[in-house]
Amino acid sequence: MQEEEFDDIVDFSETYRVAATEAIEVGTYMRKPYVIEKPGLAVRKEWDRNGDKELFFICESISLSFSTTTGTDVIDITRSIAEMVAESGICEGQALVFTPGSTAAMTTIEYENGVVRDLVEAIDRIAPKDMEYRHDARWGDGNGYAHVRSALLGPSLTVPILNGRLALGTWQQIVLIDFDNRPRKRQVIVQVSGLKSP
Repeated sequence: MQEEEFDDIVDFSETYRVAATEAIEVGTYMRKPYVIEKPGLAVRKEWDRNGDKELFFICESISLSFSTTTGTDVIDITRSIAEMVAESGICEGQALVFTPGSTAAMTTIEYENGVVRDLVEAIDRIAPKDMEYRHDARWGDGNGYAHVRSALLGPSLTVPILNGRLALGTWQQIVLIDFDNRPRKRQVIVQVSGLKSP
């Protein structure tokens, strides 16, 4: 299969198409795919094992924004992500959720006041605000604890998409946690990818 070559960095400001010249065998699939990419969206068309049903592999990215305060904010963002999954039409795939920065994190929890408070207090015990942090001594911004907390939880998570829905448990929600000591406008990048029937 011969394709046009592109630089490592793709400019999504222009739409382009890469067409396959012949069918290729990948595993048990015979495919004659093509790829269409445009701003925030990549689509790969292929066929199922029998070669009679078109499937599309799509990858779509959006950025969400959330305002936070000076405390440890725990924000339920499940609905926004579920809506994106529904709008994408993906039946099987995954949703990657990532927050840029080193003082925030992503995780899942039952979003109920008691357990949310328990989580915040547990994090306070693990990386207390009133400890001495070398980061604070060097930079003087007083948020060394926020960097440590963020590193412990991590900036991203991936949730499977099954039958067009996020494969979350009944009481499991996706949350953004901001640990910083000043109000922030937090960005969350959501990338959904997977198979879609036309």
